[in-house]
Amino acid sequence: MQALDTVHKKGKEIVIKSYFSEQVILEIIDNGPGIMPGMESQIFESFISTKAQGDNLGLGLAIVNTIITAYGGETEAAGNAAGGATFTVKLPAVKNKDEGDIQ
Repeated sequence: MQALDTVHKKGKEIVIKSYFSEQVILEIIDNGPGIMPGMESQIFESFISTKAQGDNLGLGLAIVNTIITAYGGETEAAGNAAGGATFTVKLPAVKNKDEGDIQ
């Protein structure tokens, strides 16, 4: 949501990319304020926020991480060359029961 808030306030952009290999990979890339150095390992913890105090609870990324992890996936956060943040979601690919295709 921070990326979306920043887009509306500053006219920035969000790019969403998806890939498929042995995993389904989704990247959400923004050119907003980025992630403070050293916060990458904490950003998915509950009550961690980069917004001003009182603007939010700091639960959004923690909830996302909990859901992704429950499905056997993983989440990552990093700064990017545009000065913003890149969030990566990796989920295991599964075979379609009816067709044998990987989805």
